[in-house]
Amino acid sequence: MSSSSSRAVLRSAGLSLISGADVTVSPRPDKPTLELRSRSTTDSALPINIYAEADSSPAASQKLRQPTGLGLMPSYSAPRLRPSSAKLEPQPTVARNTRALKRHTTLDSKVRRLLESPEPGYCEEVPHPAIKDLVDFQAASLCGRVTEKDRYQPYFSGKRMDFSKLGQFDELPHNIGVHCQRGKKDDSPNQDDFFVLQTNEWLFCGVADGHGENGHKVSHFVQEQLPQAILQRLKLGHFANWRTSVVGAVDEVQTKLQKQIPDEASESGSTASMTFLSKDESGAWKFQSAFIGDSVIVYARRPRDALTFQVELVTSTHRPDRQDEFQRISRSNGEVIPADDPALPSRLRVPGGDMAMSRALGDLEAQQYGMCCEPEFPTECQLKEEDEHLIILCSDGVWDMVNPREAVNIAAKFEAQRAAERLAAKAQSRWQEESDTHIDDITVIVIRTGSEAKQRGDYAENFGGSRPASFR
Repeated sequence: MSSSSSRAVLRSAGLSLISGADVTVSPRPDKPTLELRSRSTTDSALPINIYAEADSSPAASQKLRQPTGLGLMPSYSAPRLRPSSAKLEPQPTVARNTRALKRHTTLDSKVRRLLESPEPGYCEEVPHPAIKDLVDFQAASLCGRVTEKDRYQPYFSGKRMDFSKLGQFDELPHNIGVHCQRGKKDDSPNQDDFFVLQTNEWLFCGVADGHGENGHKVSHFVQEQLPQAILQRLKLGHFANWRTSVVGAVDEVQTKLQKQIPDEASESGSTASMTFLSKDESGAWKFQSAFIGDSVIVYARRPRDALTFQVELVTSTHRPDRQDEFQRISRSNGEVIPADDPALPSRLRVPGGDMAMSRALGDLEAQQYGMCCEPEFPTECQLKEEDEHLIILCSDGVWDMVNPREAVNIAAKFEAQRAAERLAAKAQSRWQEESDTHIDDITVIVIRTGSEAKQRGDYAENFGGSRPASFR
């Protein structure tokens, strides 16, 4: 195309060709393309395509490869549609369908996401030790894992985990969510641990919160050994002897701590809070629990025709200033130190360091000063099938910042896995508001069961926002 022909085409489009204009040639399957960009203030990046008759001569090809004196630069980008004018009309905006973007998050999808993580070994298929002896049950398991690398994990990162029977959690009767993350404590790894064991006949969950220099080792020992010892006894009693099984298992694990890791457990220990859901003789589900320390369990129920949950159970923490605990410590010649701040707990005086709880597994040196590992048993609850039930187990990293009623309100808005993540996020944000130097480890287990329609999400909204980095 000649220079005069180019100017004629541009004048018909209401443009003029000036020296230095950003004009390029774009190839077409059969014709070379000259692409110009208008320098007007209103359409500074608008492409204008000019299609010229192809000239296959070598001279013409060489000419297209060289800059011209008119400011035309060669370009071989993909062909664009020819605009009808230099100024395009604005296109209509399509509203985003937010409901379609909401994600269905489950415990199995969390495990799959961890398996796809670029960091190797973050989640491995290793069954929990407790279910290795239960060959009669097809049990799915998820639990924490301790490695030497834990001390170097980023703050607020998720805990490494082991699992078995991937895909089975979604098929089992209860909707479960789990989240465990490191806090912000110098030179201390994540000392929280957890386990989830589930079959068609029962569900067994627990949280262990370690304390002391080797608290992560003690809590992991408890997480592996305690459910194994309990299930062995429950199996012998046909799952009808919860209390005696827990008491016997706690004594066994405490003895193992003394024999197998006495140095680590001398001035370090762990809490233990557990829930066990099983069927009674009529086939109805019942909820039993036990706890040692300050990892609180909350149970809430929503009747069939109600819109909100009613909090029906909150376990009491084992604090040195609780009246019965104070009396027991006094009989053991122990000493309770009152807190200067009424909002803070009193502490049990021990040579290795004062303690904010009066019961724990481990802490071998503190036993002579009033510390004990005797479990406490809340009232057993019958779970009516027509109602919806919500059970929340958390370490004190949550309960120090979120009260039980608020935790239920948060968890009730989401399905179980998303609820666990949202509750952990709320606790973390409040820790950060109070202090940037010390933030506790956080562990959350959420169980939703009961009315099939409700637990599958008809009343629980999926969160459609972005996922924080710690929710891996």
